[in-house]
Amino acid sequence: MISDTWWTTQPEIGADADESLVIRLQNFLTDWSKEFAQQRLGTRDVEFQLGQRGLLPDEVQSFLAALEHGQIEVDDAGYVLPKFCQQKPGGGRYSLFSANTYTGDPYVSLNTEYLIHIGASAELVRVHGWSREEVLLEVGEFDAACVADGRTVLALEAKARISGPDSLSSLLRSFIKFGSESEPPAPTDNHSRKYVELLRLTEAGSVILSLVASGARWTLTAVRDGSRIELAERQNAKRPEGFERAVETTRRALPAPDIDHACAIAALTEYDGMQRTYEYPWQSVDEAFGFRERLAAEIHKRGFINARPWLWSAGTSGGQALSPSGRNTGIEVRLSFYA
Repeated sequence: MISDTWWTTQPEIGADADESLVIRLQNFLTDWSKEFAQQRLGTRDVEFQLGQRGLLPDEVQSFLAALEHGQIEVDDAGYVLPKFCQQKPGGGRYSLFSANTYTGDPYVSLNTEYLIHIGASAELVRVHGWSREEVLLEVGEFDAACVADGRTVLALEAKARISGPDSLSSLLRSFIKFGSESEPPAPTDNHSRKYVELLRLTEAGSVILSLVASGARWTLTAVRDGSRIELAERQNAKRPEGFERAVETTRRALPAPDIDHACAIAALTEYDGMQRTYEYPWQSVDEAFGFRERLAAEIHKRGFINARPWLWSAGTSGGQALSPSGRNTGIEVRLSFYA
């Protein structure tokens, strides 16, 4: 089991990346953001804000390498179509931008984590030897996964920074803390949901855990020990020999939708009245509807009064998707409070 200071001993990745690449990608992004603003806001005269963090050479190098090797296609409005992985239902484009219209003048901002996790996920094929049929983006709680031997054998999580709030190191510290306790955590927040998901994935065998940020490629092996996970250091995310190759469009590797997990989310809605979604890449409305029916029965059995599940569909419901999977499939199982 690694210590909670292990990450401080890891080498910086991409420190020698060409700084001129940052200017090159920034010029691309500025042009793409204008067309994005035209499509979303009806005008090109909108400010593009990178934020105080800006662009970092490592993430820029990784994203541009994927672009130059034909692993991704980017249209004039900054919508990315990955070519290095299995396609999601509905096409699975990813927007590099968000339109911010909440307060003051509208502006366009960069979805930095998409930039990082698309670049890092493409490295799984280009650098580490996985096949495109084995790579999935946005699976359950993780940004990417690799499937082989009929199961998930690698889970990748990308963050915008190594340390600080919502960082790679804070996620790792949470995982180490959860692994030291006698019972797994309730899946009530971002870190605990990811840990519970990883706990489920490791039921079928050890999982390579790839933690990525600009300047970091931390690779660990996650092994289940009873109701906890032990994490051990691993050299890299290279595809191990001996795995049976995945088959195009395989579903065996996806973790099954989890009723207990969904009920934990329902309990939060029962408590505070906030609408939530159960994150899962549904393949069809029928699949999602069947899970909604099972969840409704289980919620009733557990005595919940106000939290109820319902089905959101991009084709028939109003509003926007609340989850990455919902944006790509157009389907969500949501939980709302009914007085």
